[in-house]
Amino acid sequence: MTVPGLAVMAILGCATYHPLPLDRQAERRALAPPDMRAVTVEAAKIRHPLLEPVHLDPAQGLTPDQAAVVAVLTNPQLRVARDQRGLVRAQVIQAGLLPNPVASYSQDIPTGGSDRGKVTGYDTRLGFDLTSLLTYSLRREAAGAQAQAVDLDIAWQEWQVAQAARMAAFHVLALREELPLAR
Repeated sequence: MTVPGLAVMAILGCATYHPLPLDRQAERRALAPPDMRAVTVEAAKIRHPLLEPVHLDPAQGLTPDQAAVVAVLTNPQLRVARDQRGLVRAQVIQAGLLPNPVASYSQDIPTGGSDRGKVTGYDTRLGFDLTSLLTYSLRREAAGAQAQAVDLDIAWQEWQVAQAARMAAFHVLALREELPLAR
């Protein structure tokens, strides 16, 4: 093995982790309520099995369907759930990865005493975790099922939020109809 080859192997074998500091501005942006202009654009492009794309004009008020779309897009709990979806999708990818093979090389140079009968020992090894192949399909299947469960959970939460917003909008409309009668 040459010196440059050993240097390359040593460098490739070193992985380091450096945590990124928390950025206050990024934290504020993530926790801030969404801008209504961005929500308007997102509502016009929404691709959702339960909700149709809608044109929002906040100055004109919101219909019950528009209120449902705005609620689904701006609900902080749903934003967190959608972030969790990204994490689960990464876990699906991770479940599909096989472990890296392990290669090693060593040299044993005898020291001390006379040199008679001493031989330098060399050892090279190549290893692979074969047991990971036994559980490979099960891990992929479990990760896929977990991703599907998260997707269904998010859909359920979105449906509940949308229906609650629709009901609240209908309630406001009903109260507006009753207001002249109450005077």
